[in-house]
Amino acid sequence: MDETLRVLEAMSYLVTILGVPVAIYLFYRERRKERLAREAETYQTMNDKYLEFLALCLEHSSFLNIYDDENARFEKYSKHEQDKVVVLFDILVSIFERAFMMYRYQNDRLRAKQWKGWSAFIEGWMKRDDFRFCWKHHLTGQWEVGFNNYMDKLYHQHVPVAKNAGSPSGIRLPQPGKLPERP
Repeated sequence: MDETLRVLEAMSYLVTILGVPVAIYLFYRERRKERLAREAETYQTMNDKYLEFLALCLEHSSFLNIYDDENARFEKYSKHEQDKVVVLFDILVSIFERAFMMYRYQNDRLRAKQWKGWSAFIEGWMKRDDFRFCWKHHLTGQWEVGFNNYMDKLYHQHVPVAKNAGSPSGIRLPQPGKLPERP
């Protein structure tokens, strides 16, 4: 009986010594699996929202060309089309804000990689004249402060150099720190 108690006690020590690290490993493995599932769900949700936006653009493709018209002027749209463009860009900016909130300040490599792609994508939209116009005149100020600041910074980076209104030749005024273009 004494021998059986020693064997059982030794086995309990062995279970404790091996069981605790195994339990910790299983706990962290399960947490990682849950995190990856949340990230996949977030990615899928963002993707679904963007696909919905594309479907809306397709419905309105008679006046809004989202791929080929970087120099689209907001003024070229009719009043009715302008209203639709503002709403479409509002939807798009809300998707951008969600991406900003999800990915911008994350340290994780995957999230940082996701933000890099979103950032380039947002910048591509900010290069569009009609998008910049809507941002400046209809959309700015209604978003999370950090996101609004980020978008304003992009806006100012992509505002074209203004023409000199008093010059009939249309000489372009230089941006601060840059030489003017030669005519």
